[in-house]
Amino acid sequence: MIKRGQVTIFIIIAILIFAAIGGIVYIEGVKKPSESPEVKEVSGFVSDCLQQVSEDAVIAIGEQGGYYNLPEITNYFLFFPKPYYIYETQNLVPLKGLLEKSINDYIASNIDFCLGDFSDFEQRGLDVRKTNSNRVTTRIRGNEVLISAKIPIRITKDNSTSLVNDFSALVRPVRLETLLKASRDIAASETKDPRTICITCIQDIAQNYSLQVTITDTDDRNEFIYTLIDEQSNFTGLPFEYSFAARYRFPDCTTTEECFNALS
Repeated sequence: MIKRGQVTIFIIIAILIFAAIGGIVYIEGVKKPSESPEVKEVSGFVSDCLQQVSEDAVIAIGEQGGYYNLPEITNYFLFFPKPYYIYETQNLVPLKGLLEKSINDYIASNIDFCLGDFSDFEQRGLDVRKTNSNRVTTRIRGNEVLISAKIPIRITKDNSTSLVNDFSALVRPVRLETLLKASRDIAASETKDPRTICITCIQDIAQNYSLQVTITDTDDRNEFIYTLIDEQSNFTGLPFEYSFAARYRFPDCTTTEECFNALS
């Protein structure tokens, strides 16, 4: 004979079983449907564009000292803009967050040029359109740059419409954190006394970070272009270059004795 307490237990167990089965059915019902070949092709095209533009972004900010939108204090020697990291006694090296924002801005502004108007897909019976603006998030970490992008794309064929939105790219190896630290050390050294260039200090910093550093003069005797060359950041197959400008305040002297007296 089954007692009342046992009946209650059986009912609870039955409810739990049915709830579990219902949960499984619900989960199965909301699973993302498999992508069609057309959706995979469009998604692959957008991913390839994002990868290429992400690499272009990293190269571009390297040439411009981490900036996409240049600061007011910028050197334009030979029409190649370089932001000042050293301006006499001012240390103007940016934070990592600015480099990440610069990569965001470059990608968001340039990805559409790569995507074009999707006319190649239109010729094959696909209607491919962007439905909103691009949103990009960049994270610089170690020897890599991770990019997540929301690029809303609507793909229509016959009476079927699919939406794709989330894309990602990875640029590596590129040691932006290391290059930024080395730049900060150089600026800290050189702003102590803007009357001289501490060559041995720069050599020590370059060796410490496994970099090469070149210093190029300009048409102003007080201004130079620093280029940090990193053979380990070779995602393009070539060493990566990171450049910025420096302004000193050299003494006005013409002889060794005059210069020595001015610096003493």
